[in-house]
Amino acid sequence: SPSLRHFYSTRISTRGIRTCEAEGPNKQLGESPSLRHFYSTRISTRGIRACEAEGPNKQHGESPSLRHFYSTRISIRGIRTCEAEEPNKQHGESPSLRHIFTTLIITLLTALVLWSIPAQAALPDKTQAARVIQVIDGDTIIIEIEKRREHVRLIGIDTPETRPNRRAELQAHDRHVDQKTIFKLGSRSSNFTRELLPKNSTVFLEFDVNRRDKYQRLLAYAWVRRSNSSTEVMANEEILRAGYAYLLTIPPNVKYRKRFTDAIAEGRREKRGLWQQ
Repeated sequence: SPSLRHFYSTRISTRGIRTCEAEGPNKQLGESPSLRHFYSTRISTRGIRACEAEGPNKQHGESPSLRHFYSTRISIRGIRTCEAEEPNKQHGESPSLRHIFTTLIITLLTALVLWSIPAQAALPDKTQAARVIQVIDGDTIIIEIEKRREHVRLIGIDTPETRPNRRAELQAHDRHVDQKTIFKLGSRSSNFTRELLPKNSTVFLEFDVNRRDKYQRLLAYAWVRRSNSSTEVMANEEILRAGYAYLLTIPPNVKYRKRFTDAIAEGRREKRGLWQQ
């Protein structure tokens, strides 16, 4: 058998059989020149142990295909592969599998980290930048856009009035309060909008289906970057969430109706702003 082509010179003692330095092929035994790979081996009464395969010996013309060898210990308990620098075949290890498992673990950890980061609102693609000139009340502002001044009515919200008018009467009737209470609530709402949209700040206007109301005011969603944030927020939604406006959706401008419904529900649940009483 090709596996029996390695022979070793041995010494026999009373303690057992010990293999000494492999001295090369024994020509008297008719050894073939192709059997020139030898390894120092120790054989004891405990079993047979193969020691320190030093690899191919180029001086003896060893075949390049035989250059991978492993130190092996063979005992009566079984066969153990030692110091294998290549994959451990007894356990079916493969470098490609190790790479796959490592990559998979890194990918999963990265996904968990990214998933734990809160999603941030992105500014819509179609917006127009404008400069805030004045806040009239909680849901109406004056801006400068394309070198002209415009009144902007924020879509989807209705804040309490700050002065006597027909709208103030209707709000007082619907809320079962007097107009003075409406004016007080309106003042609080206006102050919140001024903090959200300070004078000379930049606001990004997003339009819906109808761009103007019957009073020729622009109808828009106002996006603004808050001082403590790196992304823009929608002023309409923030006013509702803070509890300083009532929900007022008029078709066809209903693009963010679901977001507005969730925002006012949160404000009422947390008893913020107008919902404190």
